[in-house]
Amino acid sequence: MLGYALYGLIKLGLAFASQGWQVTALLAFYGVFYAIEEAQRRAFVADLEPERRATAVSAYNFANGVLYLPASLVAGAWWSVDPRWAFGLAVALTVATIAAFLVVKPLVVKPLPEKPSGVCATSNRRPPAEPPTVAHDIDPPAP
Repeated sequence: MLGYALYGLIKLGLAFASQGWQVTALLAFYGVFYAIEEAQRRAFVADLEPERRATAVSAYNFANGVLYLPASLVAGAWWSVDPRWAFGLAVALTVATIAAFLVVKPLVVKPLPEKPSGVCATSNRRPPAEPPTVAHDIDPPAP
């Protein structure tokens, strides 16, 4: 939730920034914040589905892409009226998100049972045995 609070504060600052250097400083801070936050989200998504990480990350990116289009259209419409309204909407949605996190209890994700050592992580098969490397490791032929 700290990430959402920082996001809201950055957007609030952008709504009230009156000079170019303020906007530049806030956008630079936002860039650093976004890089850290996005990396954490992707790692979290990948950890939710350890056996199908690529599918989980792909679904996450697909959902982001689908939601960014209407979000950009709405923000652009508000921006054409007044840029402060677009940032104000972002702040309001951020506050609503934080409130939702405080009200709704998170799902408890139970960890997958650990597989015995030597079992491949993506299947139940054991990996092939290593070939013998020393001549005395080879069993003599049966009579």
